[in-house]
Amino acid sequence: MLEFPKSAKSQDHKNTTQKNKNTTLLYKKKNKNNHISLSCLWLNNKKLYFGKDILDLVQTESEDKSKTWKKRKQHTIDSLAHDSLETMQVCCADKLSNCRAQLYDYNQIGNALFERFNKQSTPELQAWYYKSIVKALSPLKGMNMYEELCEVVTALYKD
Repeated sequence: MLEFPKSAKSQDHKNTTQKNKNTTLLYKKKNKNNHISLSCLWLNNKKLYFGKDILDLVQTESEDKSKTWKKRKQHTIDSLAHDSLETMQVCCADKLSNCRAQLYDYNQIGNALFERFNKQSTPELQAWYYKSIVKALSPLKGMNMYEELCEVVTALYKD
């Protein structure tokens, strides 16, 4: 479980969402008219501020943890068909970062890598998920990060 930075534990920071290993805190601060006046992201212990548009893009990558692993992943795949190019780019960057780390770890520890994943997931389901993501992100074909994602997923999940 990720820890919130000490300076972020005040009452002002409602609507918090934990994301993943790299993003430790995302929150919205609303003004008296209930409009978002400040968005903040803790990234590798650095506080970054950005507007609502960026917040919305990042939140499209958040999952409903009350659902099963497979349902969450299927929702992500299905959603990409209707997402904007910008949202697809955020997804691609996120998945590329994850897959690069997985490939590095796989080269170090082999199949033990897959013991780290959610108990509802298997290496075969991971392969299904990432190959489906690559297919769903095909409108990004020609972009360097998409092409690298294709290469890394192929290297990780050989048939």
